[in-house]
Amino acid sequence: MRKWWSVLIYELRSIPWYLLPLPVVYGIWMFIELSWIETYPSESLHYQAYKFHYAYQNLSLGIAMFLGIYLLRRDIQRSSYEWLRSYPVGETAIIFSKYAAGWLYLSLYTAAMSLVYVIYAYASQRYGSWVWQEVLQTAVQYEWSYGVTLALGMALAACIPNRISYIIGFCAWMFGTYFLDLVILTSYQELQYKPFHLSQFTMESLYLNYEVWSPSFLREETRAIRWIVVAFIVMMLALMIVLEKRKRAQRHKKRWIIMLTVVIAANVAAYVPYYGIWSENEANVQAKRNTAPVTASIDDQKVTLFSVERYILEGTRTGNRSVLWHAELTVNKAELLENETIKFTLNRNFDLQAVWMDNKKLDHYQRQGDTIEIPYLVKAGDSEAMKIHFYYSGSIYSKLHDGSKELMEAFIDGDDVLLPAQYAWYPLPGEYSLYNKSPFEGVSVQSLIEWMPRSDFELRLQGFPEHLIVTGNSVSSTPDSDTDGFKQYIQSDTRGIHLLSGSFEVVQTASDPLKVIAAPSLRSEAEQLLEQLLSRKHYFESWLEGDLNQITQVVIVPFWQIAGWEQISDYQVMGNTLFISERWYGLDSYSMEKAIYAILFGDPRIELSYAFPYGGENASLIGEVRQMISYMYYRDALGESPVQIKRRGLYYLERAVSETDEKGKEDHFPFQMLKRINAEIENGNTPRVKQVLNDFYKQGLWIDPVGREPYAIITREQWMEQWQHR
Repeated sequence: MRKWWSVLIYELRSIPWYLLPLPVVYGIWMFIELSWIETYPSESLHYQAYKFHYAYQNLSLGIAMFLGIYLLRRDIQRSSYEWLRSYPVGETAIIFSKYAAGWLYLSLYTAAMSLVYVIYAYASQRYGSWVWQEVLQTAVQYEWSYGVTLALGMALAACIPNRISYIIGFCAWMFGTYFLDLVILTSYQELQYKPFHLSQFTMESLYLNYEVWSPSFLREETRAIRWIVVAFIVMMLALMIVLEKRKRAQRHKKRWIIMLTVVIAANVAAYVPYYGIWSENEANVQAKRNTAPVTASIDDQKVTLFSVERYILEGTRTGNRSVLWHAELTVNKAELLENETIKFTLNRNFDLQAVWMDNKKLDHYQRQGDTIEIPYLVKAGDSEAMKIHFYYSGSIYSKLHDGSKELMEAFIDGDDVLLPAQYAWYPLPGEYSLYNKSPFEGVSVQSLIEWMPRSDFELRLQGFPEHLIVTGNSVSSTPDSDTDGFKQYIQSDTRGIHLLSGSFEVVQTASDPLKVIAAPSLRSEAEQLLEQLLSRKHYFESWLEGDLNQITQVVIVPFWQIAGWEQISDYQVMGNTLFISERWYGLDSYSMEKAIYAILFGDPRIELSYAFPYGGENASLIGEVRQMISYMYYRDALGESPVQIKRRGLYYLERAVSETDEKGKEDHFPFQMLKRINAEIENGNTPRVKQVLNDFYKQGLWIDPVGREPYAIITREQWMEQWQHR
């Protein structure tokens, strides 16, 4: 042991001096990159840090490759150092000492990264255990990448004694990072070669997509990849030892050759688990792709939808990923077409065990792909409601890819749950494709829930995480209630139900039911969002007559990135919840406007205008009235002038707050509306303005996100007449 330790100290002292300050430079560089968040304060720290790892940690692997080659070429690969073979230390100890010395040096980059991340997180008031979890997860990946790159560099130097090994090492580094990422994985979409990427910090990595679910979702895959890395490192070290032992007489040379052969076989075997995971996912993707149309919406599929009056969904967790479901659907027969069979859509990953209709088990029903067809013919004049029961179960874990972009469609793992309604985890009315065929040899997920008819939902869950996020209201159990250990949720008049759980941060005050839920790295941004939302909400509650507590949850989760929804927008209202897709850059004033619109009107659409040429059948000033209500917060609560409001860059109000001398603006009716409001405010008639706007607000100003349901018609005459009444 003392001999090995002496050799290790010698190798550490032999590291070139010009490499020693580089870890400090790396840490400073990272701090500068993270400082960009101060310029864009709503950007996710997780995303900004990942961008740094992707760009610069891959660069630092070039140093690891160079160091690995240098450590062997410095002495044992030179004929002038043959005297080393007379050392009372074997080749094994020398090789391992060199590897340990290089690994210890490269760990300084990991230490610099970890220290800077923790310091910056706490300096910017981002506290919590998530900081240490993030650092630990990233540090472990750093060490794996440095370890395999160092071993590869040393092996290249052992195999190629000439100086050209440096050039070949450069090519190996470029191939194992940028070329493999940008060409093999991204351009050619050969995802089965992902384990051979040296760092795993790739452009389309799911680690980039979401800090809450990605580690859990990729746990099995990551474990398989790391077994490959371990086997490869051992093979490189064994190869170096065998090559060095050939240079002098050894009694056990054959033993090492046999060991190297075994290690090579172990490398092949180590790839088998990952290949099994990849091939299973690829088969799942191709099966869905083969039946998916090339379409953009349900309208293009010409689907006939019918309403389900009520859902009662009961789910019992039977394993880490498996759930047993019982779905009871109440369907009014008057909603169905005469002489048509009844069709439902249920994700094909579930095993359908039985279907009952009105207390009678059906022996004959058809299931093909995601479609269930029930042979029941509706008779003319039949208007009774019937109950249909579905019993099904399955393991919930679905990974897709749209080209090179990997997507997590749905999964359950421990306390992590991603179960969106788009996954069709309960029977949806009608027959349609859950997916779109991607031109890049993959599939994308249809955002069909926004097209679904409204229903009442009752949800009963057992075995799910305690802090489950459900787009419905939790029902408190009482000693007299018969819950049998089930947690209950209800939501009326909604299009679907999402279930989510993970290491979210929940921000809420004791005085208001509204709460903001976000990833840990966005907690400070969530606090700012909640503070501003409550300020606006309390202002509008003071003069608008209506229930502003319909939205009680604002969940910030990047559905578009992680699930690849072909959705209407990045903002979706589902039940009592508004979902905001953070889209990398986090939260901004645009997200604020969307959120307050959802609270006020029930939908987040701020840009719409239905003020068609006057006299049109569907012409309405509903969009402009909504904008005037929002405008009142800046004009009245904040006391800003029209010029100050314009400087905010709220483009959806810009046409109304533009300067009066712009050509054509005097004849633009939205401008006339705003001009009247400003004149009334300046004359001290603010209460009158609020009364007029409140009269329209009481009529209902909701707009269907997909444009299927009618909106309130507000004409110019009604606008002018309302002022006369007040």
